[in-house]
Amino acid sequence: MKKNNLFLLMSVLFLSSCACHKKYNNLEHKYMELHARKQTEQDQYKREIKEKNEQIEELLQHIKDLEAEIKKIRTE
Repeated sequence: MKKNNLFLLMSVLFLSSCACHKKYNNLEHKYMELHARKQTEQDQYKREIKEKNEQIEELLQHIKDLEAEIKKIRTE
């Protein structure tokens, strides 16, 4: 009778550890997907900020060029 109880206990422990391991792997997979998605969003955000900064720099340069033209016209 004790062997049966021990076998039953071992079986329950084994099955519960398998279930826990499966849940852990599932959660780990979800975490990795979420982390990858967040990284992609951050990269996209940084790319957009960089593009906007470049546009601002171009506009500032254009303004400086126009100011230089205005000064040139005024001095003539």
